[in-house]
Amino acid sequence: MEVKNWILKKHIQNIEVISESYLPFYKEFTINKGVIVNEDFSKSKTFVNWNMYPKTYDFFYDYEGCEEAIEMLLFKSQLTAKNNVTMDFGYNNPVIQMEVSYFMKNWYDFIVGAHYESTVVSDDGKAVMEFTRKYHLLSNFLIK
Repeated sequence: MEVKNWILKKHIQNIEVISESYLPFYKEFTINKGVIVNEDFSKSKTFVNWNMYPKTYDFFYDYEGCEEAIEMLLFKSQLTAKNNVTMDFGYNNPVIQMEVSYFMKNWYDFIVGAHYESTVVSDDGKAVMEFTRKYHLLSNFLIK
């Protein structure tokens, strides 16, 4: 498969494409990991059904200095206990997997490549993050 996304091309040596297409693969993949997703994406503002999680954290992530600040916060979070994360890049783009530390060091690059809208799920499905259109980062674990 030829990767067309310029950010993915930049990081191709450190990522693994696990699906060439977003749907229906990604919905089934995340459900199998235990992620609670919204059934009808056309009626919801998020992929993940955050109302079904006992704890949800939310903050604005796109501010001056955010790249370094959030990288440090991610390295202090429970995400560091995970091995890999899976990330979507939306319609007509692949789903990728990478090492957690690589994601944390390059998180902003990947979010730009996903047009500021994506979900990130740990390999065991216990850590879930979603970057929304309004520049908010939602998660089921404390980041900030």
